[in-house]
Amino acid sequence: MEVELISVGTELLLGNIVNTNAAYLSEQCALLGLSMFHQSVVGDNEERLAETLQTALGRSDVVILSGGLGPTKDDLTKEAAAGVMGMPLKEDKHTRKRIAEYFKNSGIKTVTENNWKQAQVPEGGIVVDNDNGTAPGLILEKDGKRTVLGETGYPYEEETGYCMKLTAKGSWLYLDINGKRVLEAEDETFGCGGGGFLISKGTMTCDSLIVKNDQQGLQ
Repeated sequence: MEVELISVGTELLLGNIVNTNAAYLSEQCALLGLSMFHQSVVGDNEERLAETLQTALGRSDVVILSGGLGPTKDDLTKEAAAGVMGMPLKEDKHTRKRIAEYFKNSGIKTVTENNWKQAQVPEGGIVVDNDNGTAPGLILEKDGKRTVLGETGYPYEEETGYCMKLTAKGSWLYLDINGKRVLEAEDETFGCGGGGFLISKGTMTCDSLIVKNDQQGLQ
């Protein structure tokens, strides 16, 4: 399986911050034996982001986008992905409720209007709850291709928000992120077989591998 990573944020292009999320996500994919041949960094521009995503979907099975899901006007990842995938945005009541609860538990009485933008999700997409922030993750599918939108891009949320699991059942392998099915394929797609799969530290012969960062280290 080929996975591609697109990091979103003008601050990354300007060198204002180090792209630690890319390093983290790349490592998780490598631990799962997934092939990553391309990475891109795109600024906060919807047109260029859509163009980059379209190119990535043409050559990779799964595209992970990191960043640009927050409440500000320049957070445009979701809008660009929805356009490329042909999924109009609509309000998700479950996400809106979680956002309200997050601010209530944080002691904030008034929620500014821009925060409700994060409750808008592409119609037909799978919502992945974010337990460390307000913007949910999203999984979108079109023509057998999957796009995974990974939370806001802040390192703490990114690193504590992902739990990737690869499971072997018979001749099939299944990739799940936070309990949501991202892709399933014949095991030869991963370049491995026999009920196990190859990762960077050797060959796994157990039924499944879970890679998670919960501030206690990799498990």
